[in-house]
Amino acid sequence: MLNVTSIKESSFRIAGPWVLGLFSLSAATFVVAARMAGWYGGPNSRFLLLPFVAVLGGLTPLLAAMWAFEVPDALGTAMLGTWGSFGIGYALLEWLLLSGRLAEPVGPYHELGFWFIPLALITSVGAAAGSAVLGLTLAFLPARRSPRSPTWACTAGS
Repeated sequence: MLNVTSIKESSFRIAGPWVLGLFSLSAATFVVAARMAGWYGGPNSRFLLLPFVAVLGGLTPLLAAMWAFEVPDALGTAMLGTWGSFGIGYALLEWLLLSGRLAEPVGPYHELGFWFIPLALITSVGAAAGSAVLGLTLAFLPARRSPRSPTWACTAGS
């Protein structure tokens, strides 16, 4: 016969996963953006950054999303999971390009750029849900731009 014992509620607690997820995501984003802006690096920088971007910008936020699910924090699960998945996908895309299994695109890379539209919408909705002040700021921010402003012209023509 089976001997079933009861499981006591553990005193083990999970810290807020947002801290780990957002810090790792912001660090990876800054390093990749700084290289893309030409602040540092050379021809081999993409090879050297790939494992760090995959772990810091992809795997770590995704793990934080799983811990947010355990807490339970639905907003953390959705936000960190979305960005962590994108980070892993971006690292996989870089690996395919660097290994020569996929041809490097010439000119604007609209297929990758299009992914930032749903990411921006998901992030905006999550920010609005997390903070009323930030939500109102994000709601009125687009109204500040006009088709005649230089910022609009730069982004619309890209």
